[in-house]
Amino acid sequence: MRRAFSFLFFLPVFSFPILAQDSFPRYEIFGGSSLISSPVGFQRDVFNGWSAEFSTYFRKEIGATVSISRQYGNVIPLGCFEPGHSRFYAVYTPKLCTEGISVGLREALAGPRFTWRKKGITTFGDLLYGRSTASYEQGKHFSMGYGGGVDLRVNDRFSLRPFQLTYIPSRAPDSGFLWRQNFRYQTGVVFNFGGWRK
Repeated sequence: MRRAFSFLFFLPVFSFPILAQDSFPRYEIFGGSSLISSPVGFQRDVFNGWSAEFSTYFRKEIGATVSISRQYGNVIPLGCFEPGHSRFYAVYTPKLCTEGISVGLREALAGPRFTWRKKGITTFGDLLYGRSTASYEQGKHFSMGYGGGVDLRVNDRFSLRPFQLTYIPSRAPDSGFLWRQNFRYQTGVVFNFGGWRK
């Protein structure tokens, strides 16, 4: 009899992780930092900022995601690094070469997300489309976001996202077939809510 009661006591303990591994959240909210490598003029620079995402899942393997990011930074023109930068002086003033050009980038993308879940680890891939803007240019750019990342589940309420990598090509309305090649890295925390599905 004692063995029977022991079995009934430990059964929920061992069965919970099994159910948890096969289940998935209804909604997710991600928040964290964002790092993007983007071309500015004839040079490429790295900008820091933040990212936020909202995801909903229809099935264990597929859902939809909305991603919003913004990055900031200062860019010092390459001409400032030439000795004396005399032939650039008309454009690159001493103040500009010291403080640089203030740059702000934004991306707003949405699309399907595909997930693979196993033993508390979720690997996902995104196919996102939307718009992006740069403070030094006019108009909005048509952009795409192809990438993915990994979530490490801590408990039912939140997970850790050590990395998410996204390739973001963007094209301005008047740029013809010229695409800007952007590469974005994200890391942060994922909050799960809305109940769990099997």
